[in-house]
Amino acid sequence: MNSEGRQSGFTILGRLAPLLGTAVLYGLVGMMMSTVLAVDMDRQGASRVLVGAMFASSALAFLIFPPLWGAVSDILGKPRRIMALALLLATLMIPFFIMVTDPRGSVALRFLFVVFASGFVPPVLAQTSAIGGSAQRGYALGFLNSAMGLGRGTGQICAGLFLGLLAREWTFAIMGVIGILAFCLLALFKPAPAPVRTLSLREQAAEVWRRLVPRVGGMDHLKRYGLIWVFVAFSLRDITILGSWAMMPIYAIREVGLTEWEMGLLLSLNPLCQVFFQPFFGRLADSVGRKRLIVWGMLGSAGVPILFSFASHPWVIVLGMVLVALVFSSLYSGTTAFIGDAAPEGRVAELMGLHVTFRGIGGAIGPILVGYLASPGVWGFQRAFLSISILAFIGSLLVVFFVEETLQTTRPGSS
Repeated sequence: MNSEGRQSGFTILGRLAPLLGTAVLYGLVGMMMSTVLAVDMDRQGASRVLVGAMFASSALAFLIFPPLWGAVSDILGKPRRIMALALLLATLMIPFFIMVTDPRGSVALRFLFVVFASGFVPPVLAQTSAIGGSAQRGYALGFLNSAMGLGRGTGQICAGLFLGLLAREWTFAIMGVIGILAFCLLALFKPAPAPVRTLSLREQAAEVWRRLVPRVGGMDHLKRYGLIWVFVAFSLRDITILGSWAMMPIYAIREVGLTEWEMGLLLSLNPLCQVFFQPFFGRLADSVGRKRLIVWGMLGSAGVPILFSFASHPWVIVLGMVLVALVFSSLYSGTTAFIGDAAPEGRVAELMGLHVTFRGIGGAIGPILVGYLASPGVWGFQRAFLSISILAFIGSLLVVFFVEETLQTTRPGSS
């Protein structure tokens, strides 16, 4: 993947504009669905463990499928087609949520929705990385992460608003319309030039197998600069953060006493603050390095559930949301730029997808673990939040001792 040299900020933004708009709508629908389903299941009498299982089902889908989508995108050299297919299939799943009201059915449908929606993530990260080039990779990825944050924040606000004003059927119908808009907007995006390969279905399957099964494809690409330890550390961080986050809609309403609208507004502060933090940390990743931002983000993540454990007042939740946005922006900007540096030629989308998989491991374990620990008969919310913070701290130590900085080692003229 050849670098295109240093481009002006307006040039990069112009090339990314349709992709950024699509990412906003993608994040909006995803966050709306998470929050609406959590509250809807709680209203139907679902246990905290079952609500956690809904979030874990999403994480399980993210665990399995993003590397598959990413590998297919890399192999075929048709990222826009893969992104469009993923968005279309996910959107077609939304009407089923209207028909199914049983909490267990919601868990299964959420899994299938994310199976398809996860196909958007690896190609969009790889394309943004390619357009930024080696000199401005963090800058470009910062704008993409900002766009997703804007979508997630808007989704939280909409979820809180619609939960109080609309029937659930209308809420899901609105999600479907937004999904169609995202699919249409993606047609305006022009992918970065890449070789297009024409392979039979059997050849595609063989290549995907070679890449994704370690004993066949080898693992040298995961050892470059300690990349595998970044993945493991991020997984530990997500057990901490996503486990705590899965309980926040219920915690905010039941324990802090917020209304649905107030809950949605406060939870939206995290992704909305990322709109401003992500471009800043993206630029910082191109100047101070990737590893430092990852370590800062890991350490900050260890403090987030500790703060949440004392959230008896709305202002503490406000502070917690801003802190989550700050540390995640540092961590995610550093990590995505690190992967873009460390990935071998032709494997960027695949490794971006594998990163999502490792996040899925954390997301699958965290919500169920914290949901169980937070149950009234076990530890309750406060002790569950306090105990889980240790895992993010362990992740920061892994990065400190086993990961090399990639910014100085990126060869000029490569990305």
